[in-house]
Amino acid sequence: MFPVYAGAERRYVKALQREIRMYAEEHANASISEITSRFGSAKDVVKSYLDAMENEDLYRYLRRWKRFRRFLAVILLVAFILSAAKIGFVFYNFYTGLDSIAVTEETVIE
Repeated sequence: MFPVYAGAERRYVKALQREIRMYAEEHANASISEITSRFGSAKDVVKSYLDAMENEDLYRYLRRWKRFRRFLAVILLVAFILSAAKIGFVFYNFYTGLDSIAVTEETVIE
């Protein structure tokens, strides 16, 4: 649910997972609702994490993620266009080359 899942967020989630595992080991009969009430729901965890971030850091992360998505979209679009052009070129050469194929027949007279 994180808007950006970079290194800091991964470390935060791994630390939270360790804490939840330790709690579950200590309280073997704990239900999901008990764990959720202790640690919060996924939405609450993300909200508290983002609330703790500085506004400038959050803005920087979101801006970087937006740039990355645009870059990836441009790369995929260019790859698609180049692939389509290559396939079109190959088919064009194939179909125009069909007329120029020399067909020979060899006859042996005995």
